[in-house]
Order: sequence, then C-alpha cells, then structure tokens
Amino acid sequence: MLKWTLGKVTFRNPDQIIRAFAVSPSGKMVASAGGEESCRIYVWNHETGKMEKNFGGHTKTISSLDFINDDTFISCSTDGTLRIWSCSNPKVLSPVYEMEERLLCMAQTPDHKIVAIGSEDGSILFWGISEKKVLRRKEVHESKITGIACSPSGLMIASASQDGTGNRHAKWTHLGMQNGPTGVQGYTG
Repeated sequence: MLKWTLGKVTFRNPDQIIRAFAVSPSGKMVASAGGEESCRIYVWNHETGKMEKNFGGHTKTISSLDFINDDTFISCSTDGTLRIWSCSNPKVLSPVYEMEERLLCMAQTPDHKIVAIGSEDGSILFWGISEKKVLRRKEVHESKITGIACSPSGLMIASASQDGTGNRHAKWTHLGMQNGPTGVQGYTG
C-alpha cells in the first residue's frame, strides 16, 4: 500500500506505484491509477481521503487521466484504449477508441471538446469528445511522445519526445480550431 498526501489529507493507495493522477475541476474528487499490476483507477473524496470508487477495464498500464467535469473523466493506456468513465457509475461508459499503438499521454483543450493523445509511434491523435472518434492524426515526432500539453487558448498543443537533440525535443502543433482540428499544422520551436 502506498500512502500519499494532498493538502492535509492522506490517501492510502492499494497499488505500490501511481502512474497517473488527476483532480476534478471543483477539487472535490481525485483520481489515481497504478501500474500494470492492477490496471485500476481509484477515485477519492479529496476532503476525507476516502476511496469512493475503483474502476477496472484497462489491461496494461494506465498512462494518463483527466477530468472532463466533476463526474466524468477519461483515461488512456498502453493497451491502446481511451476510455470515458463516470464517478457515479463504476463501469466504463464505453471503450471509446482502440488502436494498435500504445497511448502514452493526453491533454484536453480548455473547452473539453478535443483530447490530444500522444502515442508511441510519435503521432498525435486529435479525438473529439462528443464525436467519440479520432478527428485527425498528425505525425509530429520520429519517436514516442513523452509529454503533451494544451495552451490556455486551446489553439496550440505542445508535445515532447526523445527524437532528437536541442530544439528538436519539443514541438508545437497548431489546431485550426475554426473548423476543428482539420487544419493541423506542425512546426518545431
């Protein structure tokens, strides 16, 4: 069991390691995910430190978690799936997207309409939350994407990789948001 503290509250996580972590927009709920030992997601009440729910469904390491709202969160895994979950229902809402590549990281646009997913093959997948499908796939790096973030405006995605040296480690990708991510352009910064 792993003990960890957030503010003044101590949590007792059943897994020995935490691979992914997210806090709900209101700060009332916290989600954590362990490694390949359990492939489980735990949702905690932030005020009490009590585990409210635990979710299973992924078959390999859960690499990233993010809340869409206070009740709904998404997870991606090295099993190649992106899933949507409800805190009020311990079952996955749907195995949303499955692919052959391992999904390593993700970030949402601030309006919660698009999730940018970094994959092992160096591509970014732009997944529409309401459309429940990949809207665009953009080859950005030559090696696996190790980190991804969305700008506050929602128009830019930053991604990091192990594909080079110096400035080649990080790239910005512009989302042509006027018509969705169809006008995605990439450049090195």
